[in-house]
Amino acid sequence: MRKLLIILIIILTLLAVGCKQESKTEGKSMGLGQFTVLLPQTPSSLPVYLALKDNPMFSIEFFLNHSQANAKFLRGDANLLLTGITVANSFSDQGVEFNLISSQVDNLTHLVSNKDINKIEDIRKQTLVFPFANSPMELLFTAIAEKNNLYKDKDYSVRYNTFDTSLQLLHQGSDFLVWLPEPFASIAENKFNLKVSLSLNQLFRENLADFNATQVVLLSKDLDIKNIAGINYLTKVYIDSLQTEPERFIANLPQDFPNRGAYTAKTIARTSYSYLDGKNLSNSIDNLYKLINRKNCLAERILDLN
Repeated sequence: MRKLLIILIIILTLLAVGCKQESKTEGKSMGLGQFTVLLPQTPSSLPVYLALKDNPMFSIEFFLNHSQANAKFLRGDANLLLTGITVANSFSDQGVEFNLISSQVDNLTHLVSNKDINKIEDIRKQTLVFPFANSPMELLFTAIAEKNNLYKDKDYSVRYNTFDTSLQLLHQGSDFLVWLPEPFASIAENKFNLKVSLSLNQLFRENLADFNATQVVLLSKDLDIKNIAGINYLTKVYIDSLQTEPERFIANLPQDFPNRGAYTAKTIARTSYSYLDGKNLSNSIDNLYKLINRKNCLAERILDLN
């Protein structure tokens, strides 16, 4: 009965959003095109993907290169961007106009290596790899490490590589410790027999604070309130469903979904889905930035529909 109720709610909501967009649909038919949605090739994209994949008003594009996706959003060539919180904060600090409409995932990053890493102290005298400087995972880990008296460039060193380059180096026997999000952690474990150890979200909650880290956020440009409300509602529904029935959603992913073969129930379980919007999101972000001692530029960007 619960499954049927969820399906009915989704269908009714999609129909409501579609009906409310009749005037926009007329505009689209005159050559304005669809709303473009940019999603990273990670499980953090699943709630938005599932919410919008059957809606003809939205065109979904998956990206691996974050810089190119960011540039496209900044140019106004995309209307929705799912990205890391530090990227959003940097945009706002530069005066970019956008709405921060929700947080989708607290974290999906794990430490991957060729050796056993059982505790944070094991990183001492090691080289850690992040995808780019000041990424959400690096800022969060730096604060966690300092809480444990481990300091960058003194107790451990840092390098920056893309996910695919890091996987290749590990496969070749590198002794680097690489922070990888899902599904790349699952690919490392299942395809290359590498070791997946520390969870960044678990370290955050054990060492810093027991609240939402709000690491993956959804940004919008040129979308009206009705569209945003529909997207927020549906993504929350799918986040709840992914946590209770991951196998069903994995089984129904199309074969051309990025890294489709890497998705398992464990991949979903390692992704800390958590939906926040409005005041709750504002409070979480404010607490997070105070905790890591960084300037919070996002308060004025958070859209509160209540």
